[in-house]
Amino acid sequence: MPDPGGDPAPCSDLADLLALLRWLDKPTTTEETRLMSNRRKLRDPLPSTFVARPPDQPATYWNGELTEAVRVHVVVADAPQFARYWARDLVGAERDAVRVTYYGQVFYLDDEDGSGWTKVTTGYGSPRCPHRELAVEREVLTR
Repeated sequence: MPDPGGDPAPCSDLADLLALLRWLDKPTTTEETRLMSNRRKLRDPLPSTFVARPPDQPATYWNGELTEAVRVHVVVADAPQFARYWARDLVGAERDAVRVTYYGQVFYLDDEDGSGWTKVTTGYGSPRCPHRELAVEREVLTR
């Protein structure tokens, strides 16, 4: 019998406990998950073109999700859509970068000081870990 405070009664026997555990372990449908979560939209699984990382490379992430990231050397391009583009003085220069492929979208992070690689490895690609995105004319060589 529940106490007057409104707390549910503890499981009286093993059968009740097992029933509760089965209920908690019940798989949910996609629609139920969508209704339960208001934090992020459901995404399709990673595309079949996802390349497994070499055994000597650490796991790489973007927004906390495993993704493909590779250290590269690039030639910086201009980004005229940004009036105050941080790398405008570096246009035409070669720089270390990290190429991130996330759900088919490819973008480059500046890695001259190691911050790009830190973001995708130990920072798990989190928004809490700062980065600088680069507009890239072309890749020069892979490290």
